[in-house]
Amino acid sequence: MSIEIMTLVFKKSKTRGAARLVLLSLADTSSDEGQCFPSVRTLAIKAGVGEQTAREYLHVFSNIGLIEVSQRFKNGHQTSNLYQIDKSKIGDDEITGLMLAEVRPPSHRVIPPLSQTDPPPSVSDRPTPSVSDRGEPSVNHQKEPSLPRERDLLFDAISTVCQIDPHTAGGPIGKAKSKLLEAQPPYTVSEVEAFGKLWWSWDKRTTAPGLNSLLEGIGRVRSKTKSPQPPRTGRPPTRIIP
Repeated sequence: MSIEIMTLVFKKSKTRGAARLVLLSLADTSSDEGQCFPSVRTLAIKAGVGEQTAREYLHVFSNIGLIEVSQRFKNGHQTSNLYQIDKSKIGDDEITGLMLAEVRPPSHRVIPPLSQTDPPPSVSDRPTPSVSDRGEPSVNHQKEPSLPRERDLLFDAISTVCQIDPHTAGGPIGKAKSKLLEAQPPYTVSEVEAFGKLWWSWDKRTTAPGLNSLLEGIGRVRSKTKSPQPPRTGRPPTRIIP
């Protein structure tokens, strides 16, 4: 695991959601030189996404120069690929819907949503409902594409630190965010990211913190005297946020 590369991702990367989870999973298996060779299945499990999603983001990372992919063979059989992470590209790694559409198989492609700069369709551009032979108006069941949500930095920080896919766990992440904002003063993005670094600095950490661990332990970031290890008493830790 490369703490150096994970820190770069937290501080500079413009990836978010599942893309950032896959990138962090690469960093979690990488050396400080940026080399790793996990299987796609391993990356998918670490990131909490499907194998097809992991492959798509690996293709995009390769296309933008964030990683270099080399095949590996053992006894004449191909094994997992070797990935070389280009640390200088972290921060210049924003991924668009068009980039994903280019690497998806035809059967998985969807019409990308409108960007925030696209004007909404005018009334004159919308189709007029037709009338059937029986005089009943037909119903157009096709939904107009929705605008992507505005970027929520605190929401994204929670998703990244806990390595949770916001597409499948948006509700719990939103509840955790609300509790962080109820604190006095409210917790910030930098404090959530600082908790993530503190979590991995403790010994024998093999998995990312859950939402409950984040809520219970983030108070340590504000503590004037931080202990290097979490408390080992038999009592459950005190929840910082009600």
